[in-house]
Amino acid sequence: MNWIYSLGLLGLLGLIILILIYLLKPNYQQKFVSSTHVWKLSLRYKRKRLPVSKITNLFIILCQILIIAIASFALTRPFIVDGVEMPTNEVIIIIDASASMLARQGGETRFERAVNQAIELGSDTINNGEYVTVILAADIADPILPRAGGDEGLIRFNAIMRSLIQLDQTTLLPMGAGFFEADIDGAMTLTETMLEQNLMAEVYLFTATSIENAGRINIIDVSRMDIDIYGDAREWNAAILNVTAQMIDNFYRFTVEAASFNRDIGMRINLRAFDARGPSVGEGETGTVSVSIDELFIDNEIVTIRFDALQIYSFRSVHVYVEADDSFAYDNEFWVFSGSTFSGGTRDANQRYRQGIRILYVTPRASVFYRAALVALTEAFAPRWDISFSIMSMNDIDAYLNGIMPNEYDLYIFEYQMPERIPTDGAVLLITGGPSFGRSTAAPLGSGLVFNEIHDRRGAPFPNETNFLHPGAPSQAVSNINPNNIIVNRFREVVAPAEFETHLYFRDIRDGAERWDPVFLVKNTPEARIAVKAYATLYSDLGVSIEFPLFMYNLMNIFFPVTLARNAYDIGDTLIFAQTDAVVNEIRPNIIVNYDMPSEESFNTVPYNIPVNSIGIHSITQFMVAGTGVQARRVVQNFFVRVPASQSDFTRVLEIVPPEFPEPPRLDYDIYIFLGLALFALLFIERLLAMSKSF
Repeated sequence: MNWIYSLGLLGLLGLIILILIYLLKPNYQQKFVSSTHVWKLSLRYKRKRLPVSKITNLFIILCQILIIAIASFALTRPFIVDGVEMPTNEVIIIIDASASMLARQGGETRFERAVNQAIELGSDTINNGEYVTVILAADIADPILPRAGGDEGLIRFNAIMRSLIQLDQTTLLPMGAGFFEADIDGAMTLTETMLEQNLMAEVYLFTATSIENAGRINIIDVSRMDIDIYGDAREWNAAILNVTAQMIDNFYRFTVEAASFNRDIGMRINLRAFDARGPSVGEGETGTVSVSIDELFIDNEIVTIRFDALQIYSFRSVHVYVEADDSFAYDNEFWVFSGSTFSGGTRDANQRYRQGIRILYVTPRASVFYRAALVALTEAFAPRWDISFSIMSMNDIDAYLNGIMPNEYDLYIFEYQMPERIPTDGAVLLITGGPSFGRSTAAPLGSGLVFNEIHDRRGAPFPNETNFLHPGAPSQAVSNINPNNIIVNRFREVVAPAEFETHLYFRDIRDGAERWDPVFLVKNTPEARIAVKAYATLYSDLGVSIEFPLFMYNLMNIFFPVTLARNAYDIGDTLIFAQTDAVVNEIRPNIIVNYDMPSEESFNTVPYNIPVNSIGIHSITQFMVAGTGVQARRVVQNFFVRVPASQSDFTRVLEIVPPEFPEPPRLDYDIYIFLGLALFALLFIERLLAMSKSF
């Protein structure tokens, strides 16, 4: 028989109280009699009787003692194994393998310290004839050693545990640790499953993180150093938590978030910009710029540091780092990259720090709306792309299309007048439905399009409900655009092949019949990227509505999708490329990711799901598929993978849901019936004896 709550035996203290009551109870009794004669007669009669009163009192005391003892015994929740032999005692060891466990001081990491202490505990357990189970709480909780016991189990236990702290020859880090967050919740779930098999098991968690509400888990804090060896020196951490770059007044401003955990200290934050351009380097020059800021850090307070005086308008990369001899060096730096670089094809001579996009706007009369939009795009996408644009007339473009000028544009915008042949070396936006200005308005050869007559609805009252546009197929091209906000008075009838998707319609009534004319169509395939706007801004209110900048922004994103949406990622993130129509249509059919040289992996299935499993600088290479006549370009972009910010905080408190220790198989119900019957019987006897004294 065993007890679940052995502290229930404290109820036996009631026996002491009972004894004290009897010891302090007065021995005399006050009785009233009618006369002295009767008193003498009663005393004479009492001498002749047996001493029944003393025996009754003895039985009453015995009953009261048994009542208190049974009640205390019931509080302990006793159980009897229901015909099942209880397994031998077992120790479940959970080892935290998170990034913070790689903190080092005195030549030993927290993880090594945890494994060594676990080896000592496990060896003693097995030598005592018990069993040991080990769970490694890495990015996924893994039961690396289930129930080892005996001589063979001890050998296996030591071999597995020693392998965890064996150093990787490349990283010089323990093989069992990593730069991720530990799956403590998963370890708790595994532990609960194991406790169902052995309710007598003890659970130990080796960690350096403070745990809130650990329940019945034994927490072994390995962050505490041996004071005899290291004295009062505590582990501490200086961390660069985040760095952001923002273009303000044509110059980059850098904001750094940094902190010191477990120590008040003054530190220097350094920033180095590589291949930078701007007044800080010298006009027309490219070079490296270094600046530093000294800052006082208070324990556990995040400090925001701004580098506002640095005057650079472009850079290849920026390295931010802190000078500190702390216990955890893996978060002491942060990298920011400006964008992509070209190589291969016709762009070898145009190496850029951001992906270069050249736009050619061809029109006999430049619209102030498109001119302003191009300027706005240049500034809005400055951190991502190096956008430049030129404005030409159709007379100028004739020489270009005849091959006299070099092919070097990524986006062509033709307004009013159409080229004889569709350009094949970049994306194209055709804007028709306006005046011809004496040039051809026929659809370009090679586009597959047919431009028919113009339908003029300016005779109707303006605005009129029939002038509003209507939505077509959903697409990123019309993301956040409300067609009912666009009023059109004149449009051209367009006939398009199946490769074109219609995203906006004009509802028209012609010859007494309802017609739905496509007025915005997009073809976005590896062979061609063409958008058709079958109405001119001159005959609509698009140019003065919020939909116009959104329209241009969306068009740029589907024709020129970015490789990476962010510059920095946490380890364990998954990079997913499926956010644009261009990617879905496999404009980028092949992507190669270089993790740690020479390690690399190739992806060619849409959507791209790219895991990030190591910290540091990585690069992603994509092979761009352009139109006919232009070689594929290779675009390379670097990105930085950091340690999760939670692992930098040495003072954090982790909330967990401890496993529920299951109740053992027992005969609770039968035991409590017996205890209840015994308690009832004793109470009944005690009452009978007390009542007999009164007769």
